[in-house]
Amino acid sequence: EPIKINLTDKATPATVANFFDYIKAHQYDNALFTRLVSGFVLQGGGAAINAGGTSLSAVPVGPTIPSEFGASNVQYTIAMALSGANPSAPDVNSGTNQFFINLVNNNASGANNLDAKQFTVFGTIDPSSKAAITALAATQTKDASTAVTVASVDLTALPLPGYTGATPPVTNGANGILNADITNYMTINNVTINKQDEFLTYTVSSDTSPTVVKATFAANHGEQLVFTPQGIAGTTTYTVTATDRFGLS
Repeated sequence: EPIKINLTDKATPATVANFFDYIKAHQYDNALFTRLVSGFVLQGGGAAINAGGTSLSAVPVGPTIPSEFGASNVQYTIAMALSGANPSAPDVNSGTNQFFINLVNNNASGANNLDAKQFTVFGTIDPSSKAAITALAATQTKDASTAVTVASVDLTALPLPGYTGATPPVTNGANGILNADITNYMTINNVTINKQDEFLTYTVSSDTSPTVVKATFAANHGEQLVFTPQGIAGTTTYTVTATDRFGLS
């Protein structure tokens, strides 16, 4: 069932751009949700399964991105996973390919305050998909950490829907789980972008005669150009530059 996510492009442009980089490179195709902690989070993006469902491998890791922490880690939000030598104080600028969905309020009102550790929320689960997330959260998990190894991916609570093999799972010899096929993993088949609004910021990059008329963009209306006469007759030419969320002009 498709899960719809509304991303916060304006509030977290670098984080959303990073997420799009992985999507557009198809690196989340056949990626897995690899960690499910009931009453906490559902995490994925770091490992993928091959077409035959026999072998797990790491999703290629891109550059780290700067923290854009702001919105609270409330239920049904999606946030960047972080890493660091101290799990109690992760590096806020270490986000790459892994992300998680908050299954409950993981803020000051909950048992796990992720806001205190500044995990960047960059989207919300669409109301139409909340039931699907609730259903996924009820999936059984197994500690597969002794059967499968994927760099930087926690497999101690791997969701394995319908799996009836050994507990704990054992390896199939190919970095997969014996007696598990692709249907036993919580797989992200593919990710598509239904709508991508383009947010531009505008600046007056040159003004040939600022002593004639001064041009600025209104602070509260970024697309409204305001002209202020300076009391001197003459003509002037302005150049306006538009910059997208990736910093391209």
